Amino acid sequence: MLNIFDIKDRCYLITGASSGIGRNLSILLNEAGAKLLLTGRNIEKLNETHDMLKYKDNAVIESADLSDVKNIKDWVRNFISKHNVLLNGFVHCAGVSIVKPLAVVEQKDFVDILQINLIAGMELLKSVANPKYSVRGSSFVFVSSVAGLMGEPGMLCYGASKAALINSVKTVALELARYKYRVNTIAPGMVKTPILDAYKGLEEDQIKAIESKFPLGTGEPSDVSNAILFLLSDASKWITGTTIAVDGGYSAGK
Repeated sequence: MLNIFDIKDRCYLITGASSGIGRNLSILLNEAGAKLLLTGRNIEKLNETHDMLKYKDNAVIESADLSDVKNIKDWVRNFISKHNVLLNGFVHCAGVSIVKPLAVVEQKDFVDILQINLIAGMELLKSVANPKYSVRGSSFVFVSSVAGLMGEPGMLCYGASKAALINSVKTVALELARYKYRVNTIAPGMVKTPILDAYKGLEEDQIKAIESKFPLGTGEPSDVSNAILFLLSDASKWITGTTIAVDGGYSAGK
């Protein structure tokens, strides 16, 4: 029965693998026997991730700036082809956060955050959801956020980008189902990763107020990685277009 969670010898691309959830997921999938193409902006941090892997020969790394959207197709297809693999899916962990209330938010803030959190991910999917690069039955997972499901002060740009991602995934899941490609999102709550640095702009009482909304407390990267493994495996073969909240009960009270 447990074989439905087996991903040994499958191949996945992971963006944002240099830290946080992406790094933790890379370690988990490597231990599970998957072959990995890891990418992130910082090559030194990518090397640190690679050094943490148990089976180092099963993973390759390459730095890339996904904010350069126009070059994503050529870059990712070349990355896949030069390693002579076909993907079984990808996990788009790369993302940026900004905490600004309406009074100080600028148009550029929306443009910058949408570029990475939404547009880059969709361009990545468009580039690899093709039999030349991904096998039939591949699973594509996007890391969204509970901020895309409900409002929170200061999260205007970030929440908008994640809400757009959630809706986009519903749409592309319907378009790609004919090819047996599955597309889903994970919506984490407050997880202890470097992206929480964005909260440094808030007052201490504001941070505590947010933390108090998580009945099970703040999460660890592994809590999210475990849910992603489920979505990559055959255990979720009848799930597509769905968002799974991994948030310690945050959304249950909304």
